[in-house]
Amino acid sequence: MFHMIFLPDAVPPNMIEKLLEAGGFSRIELSNKQYEQFNYEMTFFLDEHKRYEEGTDDSIIKNAFERILLLFLRDAKKANATHNDPVLQDILSFLHKNFRNKITLKDIAAVANMSPSYFCAYFSQKMNLTFVEYLNSLRVNFAASMLLMPNSTVKKVALDCGFSSASYFSEVFLKTYGMTPTEFKAKNKGII
Repeated sequence: MFHMIFLPDAVPPNMIEKLLEAGGFSRIELSNKQYEQFNYEMTFFLDEHKRYEEGTDDSIIKNAFERILLLFLRDAKKANATHNDPVLQDILSFLHKNFRNKITLKDIAAVANMSPSYFCAYFSQKMNLTFVEYLNSLRVNFAASMLLMPNSTVKKVALDCGFSSASYFSEVFLKTYGMTPTEFKAKNKGII
């Protein structure tokens, strides 16, 4: 999960207009392919930022940043239309605030004031994912960012992200990223 704050001189006026036209956005869900593209662009952006020396041309950094914003703008209107449902907004808000905790189907159905079976059908219809798939997606994507920290361990990250065990976390991570958490950590060593 990323929280971005845009300074006026970092975002071109035409980009700000496009963000506002899209209704702004507080949360955008990325597919695995979109996440990989975002991760690539962020890595490029961070690499360029490290090389940046004050007084040099900053257009490369600004262009990389604009490409990242465009990834979000492409889906902003669609995401806002999906999330205009107040019940769905309450559900998603609860999940985003609490995904690191144990959440049962009964718990989340109560948030929506629905029976567990009705909730499952409702959520799947609105999100094109099951509740468990969505919850695991939140957890595993957050876990990927935690794995980049130098002193993190797979077991600690798994438990800190709400997974019941390191083995289940590894299974979900492998399915999502095509590699184990240990391989991911080794591959991305030194990014942070």
